[in-house]
Amino acid sequence: MGWAPLSHLYPEAEIPIVQVSLPQHYDSIACYQLGAQLARLREEQILIIGSGNITHNLQALRWQADSVDQTAKAFKQWLLQQLKTDIPSALDWQQYPDYKDIHPSDEHLLPLFFALGTGQRVSVVHQSMAHHSLGMDIYRFD
Repeated sequence: MGWAPLSHLYPEAEIPIVQVSLPQHYDSIACYQLGAQLARLREEQILIIGSGNITHNLQALRWQADSVDQTAKAFKQWLLQQLKTDIPSALDWQQYPDYKDIHPSDEHLLPLFFALGTGQRVSVVHQSMAHHSLGMDIYRFD
């Protein structure tokens, strides 16, 4: 089984699910604004999930790696700090030096900003790296 958050939360698949894809032309700000528009659904006990990767450079991937890409690790730490203290800076994530080495394309990071829009208090549920360069973190936004 792959990295599918709901399969870990609800292994019996006993809940209804509606999948919504982010529009292809959205940037981090538009994703954040969309999340903010849907945030009120939480009051109805609707779980909103944004699934992607905090770092995602497949060219740096190493299947048998015991090491961690230090550039990716530093980006994860920086972005988490911005999420906790300076949301406008987090939304401007492309200001980070060498961001293209961490996210050659942004579709795996944008769901984070959608989830951020639904609740701005950030807590870390899980942090890990897979295959040297893939950040597999889980954040909760309240």
